[in-house]
Amino acid sequence: MPDIFFAQGKKAIRHYVVRRNAGLWLNKEKTQLFFSERLTVTNFCAFDFRNFPLDRQVCSLPVETYAFHGLYVNTSFKAPGIQFDNFKFKIPQYTLSSVLPSSCSYDYLYEGSYYLNQSCVQADFTFDRQFSYYFVQMYLPSILIVLVSFLSFWVPVENVPGRVSLGVTSLLTLATQFTTMQRSLPPVSYMKAMDVWMFFCIVGVFLAMVEFTLAFNFKIVLASSADDKKPVPVLQPVATITPDIDPLGTNIKREPKIIVISEADGKPSVASLTRGFVVGFVKRFHAKKGNVIDNISKVLFPTTFVVFNVVYWLHYTRQEQ
Repeated sequence: MPDIFFAQGKKAIRHYVVRRNAGLWLNKEKTQLFFSERLTVTNFCAFDFRNFPLDRQVCSLPVETYAFHGLYVNTSFKAPGIQFDNFKFKIPQYTLSSVLPSSCSYDYLYEGSYYLNQSCVQADFTFDRQFSYYFVQMYLPSILIVLVSFLSFWVPVENVPGRVSLGVTSLLTLATQFTTMQRSLPPVSYMKAMDVWMFFCIVGVFLAMVEFTLAFNFKIVLASSADDKKPVPVLQPVATITPDIDPLGTNIKREPKIIVISEADGKPSVASLTRGFVVGFVKRFHAKKGNVIDNISKVLFPTTFVVFNVVYWLHYTRQEQ
């Protein structure tokens, strides 16, 4: 009788209720012998979480003989190979997409003198992770948090408590959400798709707070026609700090540093072309109401986030396929 075993099995259980669940048949021609048994096998499978939670895992179940090589026992699948009914299998977090038969035969060196062939067959199980749970629990909340942090650009820069509290709250919420998700996964030495997403979201919220610092401490203005006659650098701080002390002498009000941008003069050059581009760019946002830095951020931050989403989803959905 062939002594087959599961090459990657960690544990196997036979079923004995009410007696051993096994059967042996001999066909009428007495040319074929059929043996069947019900087993529960715990099999090893190395998962790759680089595309988590958009990952697809393929687990193999190899079956081969233990003591007999290919000259004595030849294992193979008889048509149709494996009959798979997906409606009978419900696995949490995964969808069992397919079970395909394949050969895993190999050659090995025997007693250091010659090679022998080991006959082996395996079943390849394909699991697709159910993404809807992670979209509702992770992606959708993080998108909303990032968009809420971008709303601070429409809050006046003088409203310091409101903008600071909005940025800090968004940053702490994302960090807590990311830590909670990491606890449910095994530690790995590489970045996952979820790590890339959360890293970009956290950096985006952090840069929104950095933008507020710049908008609060600096003010960009265009040089007037009278000032254009004077040689002024592209970025020149003109005013610094004007202290405003109340009667009690406790509060000091800090005025923003003014950055004056003038148009280029003289012959065309790289510097003059760069200055002309900067002046045109600032003019576009200077005409709008509010801080120039905030006006630029209203366009720059959402556009960058949309571009990141397009690249992210295109890349990882193709990786899954």
